[in-house]
Formats: sequence, C-alpha cells, structure tokens
Amino acid sequence: MRIRPSIQLAVGFLVMYCVVWIGTVMIVAPDDFDMEETFSTVANSKPLVFGVMAGSVFGILVVSAFGWWRPVLHDDRPVRGWLRRTPLIVLGIILVSTDYANLGNLDGAVLAWSLAMAVFVGFSEELTFRGLNIVALRKTPLPEFKVWWISCLLFGLLHLPNALIGSPLASTAIPQIFVAAMTGSAFYLVRRATGSILPAMALHGLWDLSIFTGDSALPAIIKALCSAALLVALIATRHLAFDDDAEPATVAAT
Repeated sequence: MRIRPSIQLAVGFLVMYCVVWIGTVMIVAPDDFDMEETFSTVANSKPLVFGVMAGSVFGILVVSAFGWWRPVLHDDRPVRGWLRRTPLIVLGIILVSTDYANLGNLDGAVLAWSLAMAVFVGFSEELTFRGLNIVALRKTPLPEFKVWWISCLLFGLLHLPNALIGSPLASTAIPQIFVAAMTGSAFYLVRRATGSILPAMALHGLWDLSIFTGDSALPAIIKALCSAALLVALIATRHLAFDDDAEPATVAAT
C-alpha cells in the first residue's frame, strides 16, 4: 500500500465520488431532464449512466494510485453460520421482486441503457463503498463492527445529493439514505461471505436493475423490507459476522 488507510479517507471518497457522479450528470443532462422519469426514456437514462461511468473511472484511478487492488478486491474475514448463505439470500430477493411482466414490455433501447446503468452502478459503488471505504476504515483501533456500520452510513449518504438532480428531498432523497444504508449491509455480507468484491458488484447490479425496470414502487418496497429483515437478523446474530470484535480491524501499510 502506498497510502495508509484512515477514516478521513473514507469520508473523502464519499465526497469525491458524489462530486464526480453528480457533477457529470449535471453537465451532460439536457434542459428537460427529469429524475423522476429515469429509465422510461433514453434521454432521461443517459445522464445517469454517464455519471456512474465517471464514478467507475474515479474508483479505478484511486485504487490504482493508492496501490490497494488486493485488499479492495479480496476479503479475508469470512462470516460464519447462516451468513455464509447471504449471496443466495440476496439473489432470492432479487428474483422474487423483479417485475418480469414490465421487463418484457420495455423498449429495447431503454432496457439497454438500464442494463448499462446496472453494470456501472454495481461496479463503481461497490468499488468505492465496499472496496475503498472498507479498506480505509479497517484501521486501528476501529473494530470491524464499526467498519460495517460506518461504511453502510456513508453508502446511504451517497444518495442525499440526488436532490441536486431532481429527486424530491423529503419524499425520495432522505428515505433513500436509510434504505441504501440497510442494503449496504447485504452487499457487505456478500463480500465477506465470498471473500471477493466481485459477487457483490454483480448482485448490486442485478438488485438495481430490478428496480430500474419495475413499473411501480413495489420492487423497491420489497427490497427495503427484506433489507430491514436481513439487518435485524444480522444484529441479532452479530457474533457470527463480527466475532473478531475483540481484535481491532487493521490493514497494514507497506
């Protein structure tokens, strides 16, 4: 590692990712861009895709510059018990909540842009929030339990600036903070359960794709309820995921 991890870096990654992602959307969005109608037309889809593409470039450049590829991509802190099945649980939530009827009715171009958005959002957000931020937060004397909840909180706060590009603050942006923080737990556990960030990227992309292609708020509501249930179960069996709490989480700098 060329740069020593720190809590300050984790917050900095959030701020810079938001600047890159929101800034790109604001630059490329047409005058009639409507955040509430995204993934219903190509014109409303393109700015968001370009935003997460820019976020992907940001993540790749930072990981490369810091020399963090190995700890970002791999996780040597396995979970125990039922939490090892987290990837299957998350996949099951996705399959149950997908609006298959509407998926088949979508315009081909809109579906293609929705798929592109899912791919890049899964890659960029996981690289930054379950990659860079997890590595940055695993610093003495921070225990893994705090690494988990701080990384989830930062992931939730990522959705607050959506208000700058058209999401109603009270009804959409603020609720997204809490929902995203809960879903962040699911992707954190996928990383831990598989020992790799790649499955988390794939499942994150599929998770969001099923929301983008839904004809109602039902898929998002189902996912929010399932995420809440998973979070409650995680807290109830905390020792299965954070049995190393007695030992501070550390990442050595080299």
